[in-house]
Amino acid sequence: QNPDGRAKAWVAEDGGEVVGAAAAFPRRISIHGRESSGCVLGDFCMAPRLRSVGPAIKLQRACLEAVKPRWAAIAYDFPSTSLMAVYKRLGFQAYASFVRLAKPLRADRFFHQHIRNSAVASAMSVLGNLVLRLRDLPAASSNGVAVALHLGPCGDEFTALARRESAAYGICVFRSAEYLNWRFLSNPFSRFEIWTARRKG
Repeated sequence: QNPDGRAKAWVAEDGGEVVGAAAAFPRRISIHGRESSGCVLGDFCMAPRLRSVGPAIKLQRACLEAVKPRWAAIAYDFPSTSLMAVYKRLGFQAYASFVRLAKPLRADRFFHQHIRNSAVASAMSVLGNLVLRLRDLPAASSNGVAVALHLGPCGDEFTALARRESAAYGICVFRSAEYLNWRFLSNPFSRFEIWTARRKG
């Protein structure tokens, strides 16, 4: 039910046995504010006995050749170190580093992992959790921005926001209402919440 189109998948066979797979998932992409077709590559796997570079290159080349003609103007991936070796053999280099950002909400695990004395760790956790909560107190001046949990599906205003602001991100996924509803609110595996920041409605 991907609003940007159906995924494509390729398999590698050896004597009738499936020994590898790769896939490409369509995405609408914003390239400096211009909407275009794109895809994210993923789910690449190869049987351990065939993890030499040769079979992996053959599979990934088939995948890339198929998406090249008209299916996607741009394709991207978040490759592991071993898959990056395959891409280098195919003539591709890393465009940028991908950094996952996480905001700690509680300090309990951190202190209990690093302090052997459980009483001291618990006391430090209480202090750490208090500091984290204080950092989240709203600033005195919020510039008239109201932050709230979004209820129900995303509407056209989300598409309008993506269209208005995506140019500032260079190359990014076009986060239309249809994409957000499918990727997050209809996700069968995980539960997500969407929060909005609004000024004058």
